[in-house]
Amino acid sequence: MTASFTPALGHAALSGLYDPAIALLTRERLWRARLLDEVAPSPGETIIDLGCGTGSLALAMARRAPEARIIGLDPDADILARAAAKADREGGTVRFVQGFARDAATLLGEGLANKVVSSLVFHQLPMSEKRAGLAASDGRSGWAEHCMSPTMAGRRA
Repeated sequence: MTASFTPALGHAALSGLYDPAIALLTRERLWRARLLDEVAPSPGETIIDLGCGTGSLALAMARRAPEARIIGLDPDADILARAAAKADREGGTVRFVQGFARDAATLLGEGLANKVVSSLVFHQLPMSEKRAGLAASDGRSGWAEHCMSPTMAGRRA
């Protein structure tokens, strides 16, 4: 993978702390449950989790709808290895793919997804990646993100 990205928590050395940090600092149980209810994964659907990180949302969707096809997409090979290990421990059926949001159609197939979701990743992306991620959805989308951005451009995304 040649393009750059911002690792979880901003530095690769902190990736192992991602899940406990998010649980402690973001009221994760509340917002993740609400996003899961909003997305409402159903059997037979294909749902892509853009910037899936450690796979928490993707695995929750797979638990909610075991017959749905859940695909986690993230550019960070280390964080995807953590997601796959978590899925193995839980017996999850999520497919994890390395790549950027802009490459979703190429990597996964044009129009493959019924729904596209993302959580806590868009604040780390340049504007072009935000637009590409939003355009990756041919169907319904669900997003959980920071409400404030330090730049006007980030707030407009």
